[in-house]
Amino acid sequence: MWKLLSKALIGMTVAAFGFANIAFAAGPASVAQEGNRTHYKGNGQITGKGEDDFDFLNLRGKSWEFYVDTNTVITRGRTGETLSFSDLTVGMYAHVVAEKRDDGKWWATEIRVLPKRIKPSTAPTP
Repeated sequence: MWKLLSKALIGMTVAAFGFANIAFAAGPASVAQEGNRTHYKGNGQITGKGEDDFDFLNLRGKSWEFYVDTNTVITRGRTGETLSFSDLTVGMYAHVVAEKRDDGKWWATEIRVLPKRIKPSTAPTP
């Protein structure tokens, strides 16, 4: 599965799926050229947290720094329970939707906390 995703071309929309016994599924993701990219959607893990920003490691191994403001919508998984930025902790898995604004920073517009998942290297083989 990971090899197939690595062959995604610029502009393609891709989807990834987990196993039935793993509490994780990747949703659609947009693949765009890094230099021209203005929108981001992806899953990963929160690896650091500041006063109004957080570090994020996506499933492709790329680190991102996202900022939050009062317009950022933060929820928990399928329940849709509303959370605040202070509820987020390092180690949580999340789906992030963000946009690059005129200040050159990536601003999270949506953060959905996901259940903890098994790392790909320990996932069972179908």
